[in-house]
Amino acid sequence: MRSALLLFLLTGCDDTTFGGGAGTLSDDGPSCDSEEHSATFVMQQLAFAEAEDGVVWGFDLDDHVSEIGDNGGCGKADQIDPEGTPGIDNAFASLFPAIENTEAAAVKDLMQNAVNAGELLMIFEILGLDDPTNDDCVSVRFGLGEGSPLIGTDGYILDGQSFHHSNEIEPVLMTEAELIDGTLVASPFSAELQLQVLDAPLAFAIADGSLRVDLHPELTSAGGHFGGGFSTTYIMEVIDGNGVNDELTELLRTALPLAADLDGPDGECLSMSVAIEYTAVPAFFSD
Repeated sequence: MRSALLLFLLTGCDDTTFGGGAGTLSDDGPSCDSEEHSATFVMQQLAFAEAEDGVVWGFDLDDHVSEIGDNGGCGKADQIDPEGTPGIDNAFASLFPAIENTEAAAVKDLMQNAVNAGELLMIFEILGLDDPTNDDCVSVRFGLGEGSPLIGTDGYILDGQSFHHSNEIEPVLMTEAELIDGTLVASPFSAELQLQVLDAPLAFAIADGSLRVDLHPELTSAGGHFGGGFSTTYIMEVIDGNGVNDELTELLRTALPLAADLDGPDGECLSMSVAIEYTAVPAFFSD
């Protein structure tokens, strides 16, 4: 396992490899997954979304606007996003301030350091892109790249660089997405996010994930967030088996069950929602 942080894409995989160029459209006929009609981006900044006064980025993962004590959403009140969308599930954002007071506060720097070191090159292609503002049928291919990125004076990956497609992980292909006013949401994908906090690996297995992409109309940049739900029981099993310090273990043992906000298949509240924000710049793939 890599020493800092790694994302494994587990489901929704196809058997294709990455192609296309950075921010380019062709004049060929329209297609929902045309590689000629494509724009490729590499994520240059990653950070867990944090809540402020009940406002946070995330997704409505359970198709329910939950209120405190109701029969849906484990009785936890949902939040709203900065655009005023209700029903946002992102319970981890409310828990994160408490975690920041422990050794897990290092997660922020670990995540960004892994990106800059080329250990976490998260890449996505928007395929079948005929119009960067409104397009009723596009596909998104999402996976990992390999290479040694050049870093700008701002401390982030420079745009226009070439990377190789990772041989370790097959990309995920999400089809039938719609681009509306420069924004698309693609799903589903599942992933495992492994974090190395000091000597203890922590794993977030994200299920039924979604990816939001906000495109610049000139395809010079993109931003957004991705996320889903993760099993609180699984997190505790990982923690108990990997020697996480007592302070963090006790905090999570108490807080995770209380913060779980997603119903399981049997109605048990054993999962928690999470979202990760990103910014991205155009890139190329040489394989």
